[in-house]
Amino acid sequence: MDDGFPGDSAFDAMFTIVPVLMVLVLVGGIVLTVMNWKKASDAGVNPLTMETEAMTTLINSKALASEKPVEQRLADLDALHAKGTITAAELATARAEVLKHL
Repeated sequence: MDDGFPGDSAFDAMFTIVPVLMVLVLVGGIVLTVMNWKKASDAGVNPLTMETEAMTTLINSKALASEKPVEQRLADLDALHAKGTITAAELATARAEVLKHL
């Protein structure tokens, strides 16, 4: 129906383009979600708790732990040797490792 208003064809085109774009975005989002879900499942991770598992692992790791001062680490090694937990050779190796990272 042509009522003589200019731009009606552009207006009609928008009613065709916008829904098509919305469907494409929706389908793309679904495809990406399914792909991520499958990748997480294949890696042995529960996709619903993946972020919590990653944060828990990080918190429990040494990655965020502050490192003890060298003096404290050497004193701990000496205490382990005094208790007989480690041998003199193990003490020497461990002390060398600590001092190497200064």
